[in-house]
Amino acid sequence: MPCELCRYLWLGVGAQYEVKKFHKANVLLFAKVSNLLNENIHNSTSYLRNFAPKPGRGAEIGIRMSY
Repeated sequence: MPCELCRYLWLGVGAQYEVKKFHKANVLLFAKVSNLLNENIHNSTSYLRNFAPKPGRGAEIGIRMSY
């Protein structure tokens, strides 16, 4: 069971790049990494804090298009 006042460091990094007019569409490329240090984090205000920690390290990449 996690302690009530445990400390942790939540480190996340993200980047995005907007492509100039690609076939008359706006294109946004993005990447994001969350919980980079893979800390065991429990949300102190959650009813499930003793049972369900926040997710570990995660990554997201994508393309967003609008036209």
